[in-house]
Amino acid sequence: MSEEISAQPHKPRQRDQRLDLARGVMLLIIFVAHVPNNLWADYIPARFGFSSGAEIFVFVSGIASGLAFGGTFLKKGFYEGSRRIFKRIVQLYSAHVIMLLTLGFAALALDSYQGNNLMAVRYDLEFLRDTPVSALFAYATLRYVPAFFDILPMYTILLALVVPAMVVSRVSPWLVLGASALLWLTIWIFRFNLGGHPVTGASWYFNPFAWQFLFFIGFSFGVGWLKAPPRNQPLLLSLAILVLVVSVPLTGWIFYDSFSGALNGLNELIYPPDAITIAHYTRMVHFLSLAYVCYSLVNPKAEWLSHPRLKPLYRIGRNSFSCFLAGVALSMAGGVAIDLLGMSWMVAHVVNIAGIILLLLIAGALEAFDKRGGKTIAQATPRPASTVSDDRRESARVA
Repeated sequence: MSEEISAQPHKPRQRDQRLDLARGVMLLIIFVAHVPNNLWADYIPARFGFSSGAEIFVFVSGIASGLAFGGTFLKKGFYEGSRRIFKRIVQLYSAHVIMLLTLGFAALALDSYQGNNLMAVRYDLEFLRDTPVSALFAYATLRYVPAFFDILPMYTILLALVVPAMVVSRVSPWLVLGASALLWLTIWIFRFNLGGHPVTGASWYFNPFAWQFLFFIGFSFGVGWLKAPPRNQPLLLSLAILVLVVSVPLTGWIFYDSFSGALNGLNELIYPPDAITIAHYTRMVHFLSLAYVCYSLVNPKAEWLSHPRLKPLYRIGRNSFSCFLAGVALSMAGGVAIDLLGMSWMVAHVVNIAGIILLLLIAGALEAFDKRGGKTIAQATPRPASTVSDDRRESARVA
């Protein structure tokens, strides 16, 4: 991408409604993907391309963090920026602990009631079940990161890295992106990772020191270090579409049914088993290509962005943190429902539609009771970019 970078920070920009739309869609995709044994999961975008909702989460969170936290560093100084980062980290860490104390123990209680260990195995909670004191201490110190409890720890570390990044940016933002890229390459080559399970020796599923590269690419756009590439640039758009098209047969299960031999061999050659963990270049290239195509196709001044039918998605996007937590709980409940009722298309439809409706209702309730700054729902409703004031205020919310 033909990006420009400047040591002179741009003015913080108005919250882009397309970010809320992307986060709303992303959270619905993550919900569907996290429901165990979900037939709908075979049709999410990640089944037809290398990247998934995780890339959307990290990249968009990076942009939002650049808009909010980066803007605070630039406007109010290092102390205030660090204070806001620390406050957010405390919120994330608290939610991380509460998730295990509620969802983790609820899952183990269900196993005890049913007389099996289905949930313990599914969510990697055997350590918690067998040695709860040791497991809780390891979980609190981020040395035990069970399956489906790994997004918040990663995001916590990504936010913590913003503080040293802003220090380095005083010399040059190029150094931040250069160091970020170098760290990503180092992880890719040497496979260094954090320990995620004291008993099995498993590492973190999402290596934060690899995923930070995508986060800081987004952060650089948000804080104004990088200038967005031109929309609909013929060569860039053609290359991006080519990447997306070529990725479909390499990842789509529909093609594997007919050409499994040749496609499996090619896929194994370019896509290692730990590709998600290290944020492999195939995923990075695919996501950035997808992001550019969407960026080119979605005009920020398009009137359809303000269509009333999109309001529910905007509500989820604006309340992404709370909706993410609710989505994790609903995905676990959906898995239990499928276990009890049996796997079928009818059950899958009911579970997924019910979960999506509940997420929409939760987002609506959160917005209705939002009293921060006396903001009303009408005031929070997205507007077309053409109506946004040139007085680009700092975003008040972050993913």
